[in-house]
Amino acid sequence: MNNQTSSKNGQQCQSAFEQNLEKLRSFLEANNRFPARHEEAQLCIWANRIRDKYKKGFLDRKQIEQLSAMGFIWDMREWHWQRNASEVQQLLLQKHIPSSASHPILYAWLRNSLDCLEKNVLAADKKAIMEEIKMALDHLHSFPLKLSPIARRVKELVWEDRFRELVNFRKLHTKCWPRLNSGNSVERKLAKWCAAIRSQRSKNALCDYWVQKLKSINFNMLAMNFVYSLIQDI
Repeated sequence: MNNQTSSKNGQQCQSAFEQNLEKLRSFLEANNRFPARHEEAQLCIWANRIRDKYKKGFLDRKQIEQLSAMGFIWDMREWHWQRNASEVQQLLLQKHIPSSASHPILYAWLRNSLDCLEKNVLAADKKAIMEEIKMALDHLHSFPLKLSPIARRVKELVWEDRFRELVNFRKLHTKCWPRLNSGNSVERKLAKWCAAIRSQRSKNALCDYWVQKLKSINFNMLAMNFVYSLIQDI
């Protein structure tokens, strides 16, 4: 009796596996990608259970081969990491650096991955990929050598965000630049960044990438804020 029950349960499990496998195959053929949870919640839950069984060694060889043949993603965390790396590399090839505004997910991933590279906690294959990304960033712009290579990369990402904030500020305040004595904390933060820009420019430490980028918005590279405001009001 127990053997019959066990056999029946095994057949039911295999039948459910085949049904979900066919659903997954149909989705892949129609969309050329795996489903998201909001599209196929039950199918995603099944897939996660399959991954859990695989990690615990409860999946038989035939099932593993069937899923592998259709490119099943066994490790979602690894897959997301590799996908983010590929997308960042494509952006860098186009001379675009992800920012928190344009690509928030990639921006967060890049900062975190650069930090992991700095701490030397990445696996060898991921370390090689991040070294390539770091080199690509080097070709776009650079920062003072007193910073470590990874710290410079992180600072570049922050500067891209500050530049975007400055552009937005100028759209609202066309007659002045951010002021250090402003009552607005965001404006004061931007003013400090502008001061750092002017300081680097005066020391010829500002790379051409940023010189050209700032020229594109007619950045006030020399004049103090209050002087510039007076000139604009004349």
